[in-house]
Amino acid sequence: MPSPTFNLLNEYEIKELLIQHYDLFRLKNINETKNIGLLENCNNVLTLVEWPEKIKKKPKSRIELIFEYKSKLDQRILKINDFR
Repeated sequence: MPSPTFNLLNEYEIKELLIQHYDLFRLKNINETKNIGLLENCNNVLTLVEWPEKIKKKPKSRIELIFEYKSKLDQRILKINDFR
């Protein structure tokens, strides 16, 4: 699944599941997240968000994947926070 860097959103359907993949990198301020429909429909939707720190109000039920890079960029650590 490629990053939607030039689009804010790519959508994919797998049977009855809709996957919404957002990339918020190009947003300049938090107010811009209000106009893109982010997190409006959560029924049968899996939402993936790159740059989630740009979201002011996050869902209570979520899983966060945080990548930390070591001094060599070919090494990284994955931290998983489960808020379900």
